[in-house]
Amino acid sequence: MVRRLLIAITLLPFAAFSQGVEIKVKVLQSLSAQAKLFIYQGSQVVQVDSAWQQAPGTYHFKSEKGYEQGLYRVSVGKSVSFNVVVANEPLIDIKTVVYAPEDSLSSSNSIENRIYWQYQKEKRRVSQHTWLLRSLIDLYPDSAMFRQKLLGELYRQEVELFVLAKRLIAENPTLLSTKFIAVEQRPVSPPFIEADITRQYLMESWWDGVDLNDMRIVSTPEFSKYLWAYVEILFGENFDKEQQDENFIKGIEKLMNLSMSPEMKPLLRSQLIEGFVDSDYQIVIEYLKTKSFGELQALIAPKDYWKQQNETPLLRVGSKAFDFNIKNAKGKSQKISKLKSEYILIVFWSTWCPHCIETLPRIADVYTKYNRNELEVIAICIDEDDNHYQEYVSKLKLNWINLYEPNTGNSKLLNMYDVNETPKMFLLSKDLVIVSKPSTRKQLELKLKHLLR
Repeated sequence: MVRRLLIAITLLPFAAFSQGVEIKVKVLQSLSAQAKLFIYQGSQVVQVDSAWQQAPGTYHFKSEKGYEQGLYRVSVGKSVSFNVVVANEPLIDIKTVVYAPEDSLSSSNSIENRIYWQYQKEKRRVSQHTWLLRSLIDLYPDSAMFRQKLLGELYRQEVELFVLAKRLIAENPTLLSTKFIAVEQRPVSPPFIEADITRQYLMESWWDGVDLNDMRIVSTPEFSKYLWAYVEILFGENFDKEQQDENFIKGIEKLMNLSMSPEMKPLLRSQLIEGFVDSDYQIVIEYLKTKSFGELQALIAPKDYWKQQNETPLLRVGSKAFDFNIKNAKGKSQKISKLKSEYILIVFWSTWCPHCIETLPRIADVYTKYNRNELEVIAICIDEDDNHYQEYVSKLKLNWINLYEPNTGNSKLLNMYDVNETPKMFLLSKDLVIVSKPSTRKQLELKLKHLLR
C-alpha cells in the first residue's frame, strides 16, 4: 500500500507586523521527528526555526515580533519540502501529499499561495514538455518541415505559460506571489525572427510587469537569474568587442532608468559589478562604478577609475600602445611601429592556458584571410620557462611573428600591456593606436571585417 502524507500548515497573522507569527504544521503519518523553516535570501536559504514533533504529526514554529515577508521553505524530513509565500494574509492553510509534495499543494484560504502554486505547477509541466521538444528539434536539420512544426509547438507552449502569468498578474497586481511570478516568466519572442530584432524586442519588454519598487522580490532566487538572463540577451554574436561594450551599457542604462525603490539601484549595481568583475568588459565595470544613476552616486570618479586599476598606460581603445622591439625576417631588431601592415594584432598567451591553445588556431584561420600588408600578428608567449613554447609554435603551425617574454614579474612589456591573464588581445592600427580589445576570435573577425571591407 502506497503511504501518503497529508500536511496541514496554519500561519496565524499579526497586525501591521507588530505581532509574531506562528506556523502550525500537522503531518499525517509523519516521517520525521523534526521540521525546519527556512527563508530565501537570494540564492541562499537561511534556517530561521526548527520544531520537534510535539504530538503525532504536529510541529509549531514561533517567531518574534516583526516577521519578514518573502519566500519561505518548509522542510519536513528529507523528501518533503515546498515553498510558501508569506505576505500579509490572516490565514494560510496548506495541504499536500508526501510523494508529490509540490504538485499536490493546495490551500482553501491563501490566495497568495494558490496563485503561486498554480503557476509553479504549470511552469513545471511546460518545462518538461519543452525539454522533450528541444531534444527532438536537435535531431532534425534546419530545413526539415517537422523541425518547423516542433518549433511552432515550442512557441505555443511558451505563449500559454506567458499568457497565464500575465493573466494572474493582471487579476492580482498587489499580491506578492504575482510579483514573484513576474520575475520567473520570460517574455516570449516569435520564432523565425532575426536575432537583432528578437534582441531588441526582449530588451524593450523584459522588465514589463516587474515591480522594482518592491524590495521583497529580491528574496526569491529567481530574481538574480532574471537579471542575468537579461544581461545574456544583451550579448550579440554579431557584435565586435566595442559594439558589445556599447550594447551592455545601453541595456544597463535602460534598466537603471526604470522606476525602482532607492534600495534597488545599489543592489542591482552591486550584482552587475560582481558578475562582470572577472570578465574582459572593463569598460562596463567602469561605467557601473563611475556613473551616477539619479540619486545613486558614483562609486569612483571617472578620472580615478583607471588609476585604481593600476594600468600603465591607460590601455583603452583610442589610446596609443607601447612600442617594443621584435626581430624581422632577417633577424634584425626593429620596432613594431616600423611594420608595414595596416593593423597589428598582439596576442599574449601561454602553453598552460587551455583557452589559448584552443583560440590560437582559430586566430590563425583569420590570419590566413588577409595578406601581411593588411594584418600582422605578434603572438607573445609568457611562460616562465620555454620548455614547451617552441613545441607548441611548431605543432600549431603559428606562421606569424612569435615572441617569448617570460612572466617573471619584471617585464616592462608585460607591465605596459597589463598582462594579468591569457589570452589577451590588442588590435592596433599601423600608428599603434588601439582600435579594439577583442575577447574572442569572433569579435576579432567582425572588427577586421569592419576595418578592412
